Amino acid sequence: RRFSPHDPLADAAVALLRRIPWLGPAVPLDTLESALDAAVAEAARGIGCTLAFLGGDPGDPDAVVVRPYAAAAQALAARGLCGEFAVKLSLLGLQTDPVRCEVRLRAILASAAAHGARVWIDMEGPDAAEPALALVRHLVTEGLALGTGVQANLRRTASDVDALIAVGAAVRLVKGSYHPSRAAAFRSRREVAESFFRLGTRLVGAEARDAGVRAVFATHDLTLLGRLQDHAWSRGLGRDAFEWHALRGVRAAHQERLARQGYPVRAVISYGEGWLGWYARRLAARPANLWLLARGVIG
Repeated sequence: RRFSPHDPLADAAVALLRRIPWLGPAVPLDTLESALDAAVAEAARGIGCTLAFLGGDPGDPDAVVVRPYAAAAQALAARGLCGEFAVKLSLLGLQTDPVRCEVRLRAILASAAAHGARVWIDMEGPDAAEPALALVRHLVTEGLALGTGVQANLRRTASDVDALIAVGAAVRLVKGSYHPSRAAAFRSRREVAESFFRLGTRLVGAEARDAGVRAVFATHDLTLLGRLQDHAWSRGLGRDAFEWHALRGVRAAHQERLARQGYPVRAVISYGEGWLGWYARRLAARPANLWLLARGVIG
């Protein structure tokens, strides 16, 4: 079903989700104002924010994606917050019009840069990886404040990380919740975790640090996060060797604990009237995503 804003069924579904004790804190917010309020609350706990706008499937990306990001950058600065932004290139037309996609992304980058903010590209389906990463590498070589997610479950990611290190890109490593073919991906949880660890050690290695890579680990797997912390300590690296990004409301106590200890931590705050339809499509494509979220929030 396609949900539209103020659809009675959509409103009822959201109300139900927010009443679930273990899920409610992680449910995306509806408006920019509510996302900013959440960012203020996170800042009070010593945690930064990354705003992720979920605008649905827009017919006019310039009106319903590009301009909202410009408004968000201005509003974030007005509140005195040093936030960042996450963008899905599918919402900018990567598959349908890559030229216009780049123009739109440059507009978002300009809005963010005017307020000293970085933009992150969220990786989506495996088919989007090649054009998305090629665009990121191109823009990073121009000196633009752009980083990208990479997915540890994809076999190609090791070579992608090498290419990103070569240009000194900011890299946010995730396990990957999309469901690629068996030939393209690691399948078991153990294989994905080991891939994540190998890639993580590469991103905090001497070559990456010398290149100016900003390493970000976006996982709710605290065992894996602890292994990477131990690795960094064993190499004599400080607490700023990497950052930890997690969804707002997921592993919240651990987020606050690490922030108090001086580690860079950011909460990803998703918002937008189109978020419910986007989540519904993600869950339809891979129902296991709900279980992964539940494990993260409960844990």
